[in-house]
Amino acid sequence: MDDDRPAAQETSAAKETIVLVHGTFAGPRGEEARWWKPDALNPFIKRLHDRLGEAAPRCWAHCDEGTPYFFWTGANHWVDRFWAIQHLREHITELHRQGWACHIVGHSHGGNVIAEAMYLLRGTPAEKSVRSVVTLGTPFLDVHGPIQRRNFKRLGWITAAGLLPALALIGLMIEERVRAGHWTDAASAYAIAAAAIAVAFCFVWMIVLPRIMPHLFGKSADPVPALGINSRYDEAWQLLHHIRSTPNPLAVKESLPAYVLGRLKAAALLRYEAAKTLVIRQALDRSPSGPAMTWVFRFFYVLILACILAVPYHFGLSLQSLLLTVFVGCLAIIGAVLLVALLSLGSGRHVANFSKPIELTFTSLLALPIIPNECVTYLVRKQSWTLLQRWALGLDGYRYPLPEVTTVPQRAGGTQFIFEAMPAAVETRAMAARSGWINSHLGSAADLFSNLVLTASDVADLLQHIERDQSLVHAAYYTDDDCVERIARWIEQHSTRQQA
Repeated sequence: MDDDRPAAQETSAAKETIVLVHGTFAGPRGEEARWWKPDALNPFIKRLHDRLGEAAPRCWAHCDEGTPYFFWTGANHWVDRFWAIQHLREHITELHRQGWACHIVGHSHGGNVIAEAMYLLRGTPAEKSVRSVVTLGTPFLDVHGPIQRRNFKRLGWITAAGLLPALALIGLMIEERVRAGHWTDAASAYAIAAAAIAVAFCFVWMIVLPRIMPHLFGKSADPVPALGINSRYDEAWQLLHHIRSTPNPLAVKESLPAYVLGRLKAAALLRYEAAKTLVIRQALDRSPSGPAMTWVFRFFYVLILACILAVPYHFGLSLQSLLLTVFVGCLAIIGAVLLVALLSLGSGRHVANFSKPIELTFTSLLALPIIPNECVTYLVRKQSWTLLQRWALGLDGYRYPLPEVTTVPQRAGGTQFIFEAMPAAVETRAMAARSGWINSHLGSAADLFSNLVLTASDVADLLQHIERDQSLVHAAYYTDDDCVERIARWIEQHSTRQQA
């Protein structure tokens, strides 16, 4: 593989191109201008070409009628990014077949597309045609790693499932030969040991395969140099990173039974307090009763409960028995209240103290219908933030744990990344421009965050504003002269023409 590198450099010295990979919401839309489109009047391409000089490679130099320029849908969804990865891999492979060397520059999620495509190209001849990689403001997400590990694990199970029947058949053949006396005891022992070793190998293979498969691809002796430029003030990075890392602010900290019981108690107390405002005796003294009256109250509570339970015990459980129980219970409560009023010589204070537990019991029964609503509320509050995270990260329908938003790609194939912060001068200018953007969009931003519930369309609109507005930090990577200068120097440093 190393011997092919000089020959490839000689053939590609005169055929060197730059491929631009756009990010989310930056896909082609009719004739609308885009920073990555092959146009002589494109500001980014014009600035980059001016700084590269005449001898350096050009953006989309390979494009003609037979080889169109690369682009993808730009949709904020991991499936769209998956197909973009496949198409970029095919695009680079075709360039290699035609003898082109290439430099790849990607912005935002375009960096994820590049990193995954380089992973798929690892150890292939087409990998040698990539001279350098630059990623700009990329929030790296390891989306496909869990999928690949699952597929490797399935392959291990399938391999074991296929080998075990074969080993069982071999064992039966060995047993048959031993019974027929065709084998000596020593030969039988060796055969059984070999079968046991084969079975053990199957299980070891099933466990080890998912871990060694990612490393079975060949690795290039000369890794592709890659430069990652990021900024902690990048709006897209900040939004995705904080949405992903922030704990669910809506989730209920209690368990579902504790939450429902608490809400039921609160609803019952609220009904009771609201009912007091409609009672004429609201202003009466409701201080605790004396010990004597407290025991009288307890006696009547036990008597009421005995009257209520006696009916279903005597007549059994039926609709008629239930209605009769309610009727007897009402009579018992009314009778007890009247007796308490007589015993206390008509004191409203004692009647109120006696009726409070009964009122709370009835208000609790009346609050029971809120249980289904509270269960739904509990589940919605628990899952709504996760749904918002998936929508923001473009992982709707993704069945694995959400990946971390990092500045370092976990899967980048044969590339060797060097990460740099955006130049301080660029950040200062971009932050000043962002202040003007905030002032002009303050009303819409306030309306957005004043909503009690953020929807997928809200997040998508905000991300789309961030991607398209060239006055923000997220766009400074391809609009500021210092950043363009850094990209040009990186490409010149690794250009085959400059090395020649």
